[in-house]
Amino acid sequence: MKTILTAVFRHETNRNAPGLTDFPDFINRYAVYGETAVRERLHGAREEMNAFLDYFDPLDDYRIEPILAVNASPGPVVAQAVFDDTCRRLCDAIHAAPQVDGILLCLHGAMVTEQYEDGEGELLAALRAAVGKDLPIMATLDLHANLSEKMVENATALFAYYNNPHTDSYETAMRACRCLHNTIEGRCHPVMRFSTQPLLLPITPTAHPILSLFVNKEKQLSRREHMIDVSICHGFFLSDNPYARLGVLAVSDGDAILARQTAQSLSREIFDVRHAFDKKLLSAKQAVARAISAQKFPVVLADVADNPGSGATVDSTGLLKALIDAKATDAAFAVIYDPEVVQTAIDAGVGAQITVDLGGKTAPSITGAPLRVTAYVERLSDGQFRNRDEMAQGLLMKFGNCALLKIDGIRVIVCSIRTQPWDLEIYRHIGIAPEQMKILAVKSAAHFRASFSKIAAEILEVSAPATAPSDPRDAGLTRVCRPIYPLDNL
Repeated sequence: MKTILTAVFRHETNRNAPGLTDFPDFINRYAVYGETAVRERLHGAREEMNAFLDYFDPLDDYRIEPILAVNASPGPVVAQAVFDDTCRRLCDAIHAAPQVDGILLCLHGAMVTEQYEDGEGELLAALRAAVGKDLPIMATLDLHANLSEKMVENATALFAYYNNPHTDSYETAMRACRCLHNTIEGRCHPVMRFSTQPLLLPITPTAHPILSLFVNKEKQLSRREHMIDVSICHGFFLSDNPYARLGVLAVSDGDAILARQTAQSLSREIFDVRHAFDKKLLSAKQAVARAISAQKFPVVLADVADNPGSGATVDSTGLLKALIDAKATDAAFAVIYDPEVVQTAIDAGVGAQITVDLGGKTAPSITGAPLRVTAYVERLSDGQFRNRDEMAQGLLMKFGNCALLKIDGIRVIVCSIRTQPWDLEIYRHIGIAPEQMKILAVKSAAHFRASFSKIAAEILEVSAPATAPSDPRDAGLTRVCRPIYPLDNL
């Protein structure tokens, strides 16, 4: 019986976000320990851990044992105590296991801690020291991973998502499972190389015409003789560290030269069309005016710079103010993070009218001041539901206690846990039929598209002041390697 140890440890770090991502922030999404707890918490979610289990559980001669699942919404730098605790638990589990034949991890690739610029590199190095140089360690990565030499040196193979929105996390995990299985059985001998380029990609869906071509190419390259896998890592510039840049991973079956040449060639091809990724977004006022004058509905307004999936504060008031100023009607807004207002609504009760200062409390110098509004408390909820559509399908979402406030013709979902609204269930769970709205506002940069595009007549990306701008030139970066495009004229 061969034993696979597996774990989830994920965070996407945004250096612009104030504060620290500490134990309570991980608990708010999930932080569970031991096989039973991991299986119960993630049951039914079409994500990496369940792919790991679905692959190895049916194999009679394998046992897969989840150690822990620790995951927080993107946000500020990770508290060192969280990293050290998680790393220790993983190493202790390795040392305590009577036998370990492989390690399978779900990571992000853009974790920064109080002590480490390269969280995943440090974690992989610690695990490699615990198991020795030969035991296979494989991991999935988010498409926005920042690749480092330490990550590549200490992992046997790394596999990044192809898609943004990340609708293929389960399939990516299956790629890792097949490689690990074949490696343990001696059917393949992974050799991994990577190549980076001085390019900071804006947060861009892979449906972008140029990106979709490269997604097809990385899949084609993965099918070449002697190749196991090729994946593009866009990087996450908001981590603002020396590893934030475009990277390409190539894993071959025993051929280091092929892996290196493949990674270098593909990364250079992407760099050569770097100008095609430049973006121009609408202001909040422009976007709202277009939405109000539209003839087909619903129009989706994506507040891309206040995206909790990029670690934003989720309480920027720019887009909401533009909707109120324009007297928009039949509009639904998801979400504003403001636990104080949620508690005021709970204390007042459904049917009450409240006057509150909404949003703008976390970083008002960047996001704008709170909005003074008078609102009708239409509904309250516990903020829990499961996603229906392809992005993290079946995953239990936790927005904390929520209040649905009606501000003239605008329904605003106010939450008490910062979480990205990926799925139209964010509206449905609190009594809004999104198909019947003229305007749907959402704080998300890309992940919402997998669900929202099914009903949207039009999607408009909005630029409003916030802590996670989608353009690197607006992010105040100080630690990335220079020169680098588009900060420099390359």
